[in-house]
Amino acid sequence: MDMLAIGVGVIGLSAVLFIAYRWSKMLSERGMIEITRVELSDDGSAVDITYLVKKPGRILDRRGKVYLLDEMRAKKVNAISASELGEVIDINSRRDPSGSIRVPNKYKLVRKGSVVTVGIGDYRREDLIVV
Repeated sequence: MDMLAIGVGVIGLSAVLFIAYRWSKMLSERGMIEITRVELSDDGSAVDITYLVKKPGRILDRRGKVYLLDEMRAKKVNAISASELGEVIDINSRRDPSGSIRVPNKYKLVRKGSVVTVGIGDYRREDLIVV
């Protein structure tokens, strides 16, 4: 009986160590960005999100999307999916640490002066003012 308990303990400890290793590896591969500006186009048909790459790596999972949320009116503007974003954002690039994502502003939901939340995959930044 004692050998069975030891065997179960070793297997459980091995599983915990494996999960901790995979989790730390995933965090070390994860990229970090910072939103520097949210700007409305002249005609109001698009919003440009300017970002700065703080740490190259992966920022989106397969389900990740880019979206804007107008906090005052609780209106969400879905931008583009992760597959479309792969061609737009290159978080692994060390040559150009900044970039921009253009989000269509259908029905002109977002206006100048709007307070928005920007979501890019797992990254989320709140209380940004559209200029």
